[in-house]
Amino acid sequence: MTSPPGGFGGFMGIDGSAAPTHASFPTDATLFATARAGLAAILDTTQPTCVHAPAWICDTALVAARERGLPVHAYPIDTALRPRLSLPADDDALVILVDYFGVVDLPSWTGLRIVVDATQAWDRVPVPGRWTVKSARKLFGVPDGAPVWGPRPLPPPPRAAAHTTRHLVLRGLGDEAALAAARQHEAALSTAPLAPSPESHALLRTVDQDHHRATRRAHFRRLHARLGAGNRLQVELGSGMPLAYPYLPPEPIPLGHFHRARIWVPQLWAERTDDPDPWAAELSRALRPLPVDPRLTAAQVDHIAEVTLRGLDRAQVQ
Repeated sequence: MTSPPGGFGGFMGIDGSAAPTHASFPTDATLFATARAGLAAILDTTQPTCVHAPAWICDTALVAARERGLPVHAYPIDTALRPRLSLPADDDALVILVDYFGVVDLPSWTGLRIVVDATQAWDRVPVPGRWTVKSARKLFGVPDGAPVWGPRPLPPPPRAAAHTTRHLVLRGLGDEAALAAARQHEAALSTAPLAPSPESHALLRTVDQDHHRATRRAHFRRLHARLGAGNRLQVELGSGMPLAYPYLPPEPIPLGHFHRARIWVPQLWAERTDDPDPWAAELSRALRPLPVDPRLTAAQVDHIAEVTLRGLDRAQVQ
């Protein structure tokens, strides 16, 4: 979810304003540099014969399975982004459940081969008896870091990643070079068994997570009050920290409408726009994850809602 600097939204940068007084990574998890590395370790530990994953998912979440030659079977999700899947009878199948944007009510299934992809849901509480994988860089200005909890211990990575923070510094400065630097950083991420970089440990301690949580929740509620009646998704905030406000308009609003207003709404995920599952394809084409991050003021969130509604008006008259 990268985007150009300036304007509203986009990946988080370093502002250098906070003192290192806050908690870093959870101490009860095995720490990897990336969520895909954590999933690779889970696959090596559980040795499944295949993987069941939602039809709407980022390709990078499936890299580890494909590297191991495992068949990936897609299952559908509903308008609340919940899985439409019965627990597979095959005990050798690994099932991935995704908490999109940190707002999805997932089944309470447990088992050695149940994995919750909580890379967009930093506040999701790990359930004993199943795997949970998170990602710090999705919500905070850190280069890497993915805690993993599970029913079995995982071997800790032998060494730390060496990831640059250049894109984060440039983003915090509003430098136009930040986007290219972020893309270069993303391309360097892998399934290699590495621990988080020292920079991520240090930077995460500067993040006021309580402020993030309260602000993101307030912005989510503000957008939902303005846009919820027309949202084709049935989203509920719940008790956690949302990544974005997922808005699926009645008529598609072009991304360019937002970008001309310097509102950096991403497309998730472009590789799914021609998916055989029509709902997955529709989500990738038309879903607009609106920013709710703590850099925004309430007035700016209202502006995002106004721009969205103007885009919807234009789409409906065309």
